[in-house]
Amino acid sequence: MTTTVGELLNNSNIIATVNLLQENIEAAQRDERIRLKIENWLENPNLTSVQGFANHIVIGSSPRFPVYESDFGFGPPMCARSGGGNKYDGKVTLYPGKEGGGSVDMEICLYSSAM
Repeated sequence: MTTTVGELLNNSNIIATVNLLQENIEAAQRDERIRLKIENWLENPNLTSVQGFANHIVIGSSPRFPVYESDFGFGPPMCARSGGGNKYDGKVTLYPGKEGGGSVDMEICLYSSAM
């Protein structure tokens, strides 16, 4: 499923936009879609880099990673971060929300001038 900027901007409230994003996330995680992407990549492998492009957003991670369930002897995490590698302006990393119930935590990388 593909969503254009125009479709996001046409939604007059945040709930409609969030629902559209949720539909895209669910569609991207369907087994048949994942298998098709793997088959396509095996036929035509490539590595892409988005650095250097203007006006883009890349969203990474998956709600399947239970980041708040990890405990390395210090108790459960207070927050989740993706680490220092592969950071660039416009990178968004999503995690299942610490509060549960379908909430989402976001890590957003922006140049200081944009903030």
